[in-house]
Amino acid sequence: MNVLYQRSPRIRPALPNEEMEILRPPSEPSKPSFSMIAIIIPIIMTAVTVGFYVYMSMSGKMSNPNYMMFQMLSIFMMLTSYTLPFFMYLSNKKTYQIKLKERDQKYRAQLDLHRDELKEKQEDQVHILFDIHGDPDVCYNVAKNRSSSLWERSPEDTDFLEICVGKGEVSFYIQVKPPRADGYDKDPLIEAAELLSAEFQTVDEASIALPLFESKVIGIVGGRDRVLNMLRVMMAQTAVRLLA
Repeated sequence: MNVLYQRSPRIRPALPNEEMEILRPPSEPSKPSFSMIAIIIPIIMTAVTVGFYVYMSMSGKMSNPNYMMFQMLSIFMMLTSYTLPFFMYLSNKKTYQIKLKERDQKYRAQLDLHRDELKEKQEDQVHILFDIHGDPDVCYNVAKNRSSSLWERSPEDTDFLEICVGKGEVSFYIQVKPPRADGYDKDPLIEAAELLSAEFQTVDEASIALPLFESKVIGIVGGRDRVLNMLRVMMAQTAVRLLA
């Protein structure tokens, strides 16, 4: 038997459904707390004590001046100790704001890395779908050069009767799963992750295949010239791609 053409085994690029889980952002740093009551009450008590000492000194009931000076010095030290928590609160608040900003920057930088990776995956999907389905020019070159992809699809293939009818928007083969929010409080970083997930639901400018076997009956609507051109494209793909 003379063999004019022998087709190589078909190697089809795969696009398996995948999931990409975006990790939760780090926990927020503890927010510093400050209680005015904890300072006001001791200050009031200290003021009452100072007034009592002044009254005792002016009434002559506390005649020892050294003792009076010691009491005043003690009161001054007490007032100083009351103000220290306030300055500690200001320092902790500044540290809290710095840590909160670092948390935001690091997580958004990680989201940007995910975004770049997903864009590359989208481009790969466009190229793979084009390699699988191609376009009329590809079919012409396959037939002219007797490429290994000539008559590459047999009835056993899942895409046996899938015909490329143009380019458009298709589902992204990677499902991006953002972290779940805790309760009703919204974290801006989790919202940013949700926006990233929504951004990569579909892929634009990808080859769209019409499953003839599943469709059974199809209709082409449009002007006569456009309909005839589409039929020619579909027949060309059928003749070049399918192995009877």
